Amino acid sequence: MSGINKKAEEILENLERLGLVSKLKIIPRSGKAARIDYFKLNLPKRSLYDHVLALINEAEIFAKYADINKKELEEVLKLICFHDIAETITGDILDFTGKYIAGYLFKTKEEKEMQEAKANEQLSKMFSGKFKEEFLSAVKLLQAPENKITKFFRFIDGIDAIIGIWQYIYLFKKKIDIEIFLKAMSDFFTNPKKIFLNDETKQVLLFFRSKKNARSYFRKGAIIFNSYEGKLSPNDFKELVERKMHFI
Repeated sequence: MSGINKKAEEILENLERLGLVSKLKIIPRSGKAARIDYFKLNLPKRSLYDHVLALINEAEIFAKYADINKKELEEVLKLICFHDIAETITGDILDFTGKYIAGYLFKTKEEKEMQEAKANEQLSKMFSGKFKEEFLSAVKLLQAPENKITKFFRFIDGIDAIIGIWQYIYLFKKKIDIEIFLKAMSDFFTNPKKIFLNDETKQVLLFFRSKKNARSYFRKGAIIFNSYEGKLSPNDFKELVERKMHFI
């Protein structure tokens, strides 16, 4: 875990001692996994653990463009490290995925919330002291009315869905038929809705959600990041997209 924020590293080390990181490493990100299976794409499946690592990276990059200070970023990192821990019990529950793709994994919003609440209650019994307080505080914050911290968290959690598509293009260019892949992953170019925070984050989101840009990246690589007209630098784009990915 070297190289990541100290607070995030501390939480992940505690989760690792409790055996929860090893569980995150074997649970696939169900949205992409379901589509990989349904469209027979023959690609590896990204893990929940990688989603957490990606969000840590994305939070540190986007904080510069969303007026998030160091203290606020630390609070966001707590949400990142804890937000999917319930899924070590429930499994990764699909969002914006129809039954025809999701199959038996399909859950209503109400079912999902109920399962996650029960899992969080069960997990809280494993924790103690300050660590338990931080976990319960994160769960409570995620359930509270939106504020600056939760809005930023939901932005990065949402934009990670489409950044992950670009990462697949980067890592598996030789295995991907780009038109079949874009069709299979079409939902990620439109969901989740209205997650941007300001003009810059909206512009970045629209850049990533352009299938034309994704095709250009497939054909030309990172040079297309130079065409972005907002503040996010080409190097930031590369750090967001061109990274290793942990698979189950």
